[in-house]
Amino acid sequence: MNAAVETVTRELGRIFSEKKARRVVRPLGFLLAVCIGFIVVSCGRDWHSHRRSARLGLRTLKPLRMGTSVQGPPKGPYCTKKIGGGVGGGAGEEQELDRDFYTKYQSGVLASRKPFAIDKGFFAPVEQYYRDKALWLDAGAGTCGTMREIARKGHEVYGVELSDVCKTECSSLARQGWVFSTGLNEIPFPDRHFDLVWSSEVFEHVPTSLINQSVAEVVRVAKRDLFFSIAMKRSGFDPDPPAKAKIHLSVMPRTWWNAIFALYGCRVNSEVTSILARKSYAKATFFPYICHEGPVVSGACDAPVAAYAECYMTNGGDHSKCSGVQAEYMAACGV
Repeated sequence: MNAAVETVTRELGRIFSEKKARRVVRPLGFLLAVCIGFIVVSCGRDWHSHRRSARLGLRTLKPLRMGTSVQGPPKGPYCTKKIGGGVGGGAGEEQELDRDFYTKYQSGVLASRKPFAIDKGFFAPVEQYYRDKALWLDAGAGTCGTMREIARKGHEVYGVELSDVCKTECSSLARQGWVFSTGLNEIPFPDRHFDLVWSSEVFEHVPTSLINQSVAEVVRVAKRDLFFSIAMKRSGFDPDPPAKAKIHLSVMPRTWWNAIFALYGCRVNSEVTSILARKSYAKATFFPYICHEGPVVSGACDAPVAAYAECYMTNGGDHSKCSGVQAEYMAACGV
């Protein structure tokens, strides 16, 4: 450092007196040394901070590897942001009320329970079947218990969930950018992104008016495979029809679900259906699909499927009032 200072001093001496040159250069040399020292200390602090974070368990889910190809989700600490619409539908105050309701529902009702797929026992055979699917989406992640199990099995997994994931059991994953508060009708990922889209006991919570958009979205982000379980009756917290349901908003026949997914180019995966039929899983009804392999039904299927949804909403979920429309969509869609 001193030699460099003296060299520059001699050069500047041609213009300035030696005394003036030393006044200029030596402080610069000192300043340079201070800056270098600051950089070294800062790097050391960052390294030790990184080590300390690891020891404190701030990176507890190593199987959850950040997908480098993901372009849609927001970056950074997610809990400072809000995205998407909402499974509850609407906008503004109504949307926030839906999110608040499901945040309380997740925290107060579901937080103490095992995830449905694990509790009922069908997660293991389904995961085994889709063992080669590296990148999963949990569409309707709930309290994120299933996401953690998917990760423990070695898959990379992201989640979307209507409730405020920063206030539920999902909060640690939300801060790491693995799960986002948004509705199924606005999934923040690119087309054909996930090897498997998984959804367990979620679509019955979607307002009937948003099912069309939500089906379109889960199919859009799937490369090919979908696996859902969907409830076939109202929640125990819901009143009987025609009173308005509060929890299970869309309790539709199996044939209707198959018809609407067929409209989006998805056929039933009969192999998975056959595997799961070997054992009885209480209260679980399965909907495995293969998509993006060409048209499954004709356009004539569209109108009667929409008509059944309209009938269902008009009659407060009373299926007995919609039997004629059901026969129409079943004939038109071949389901």
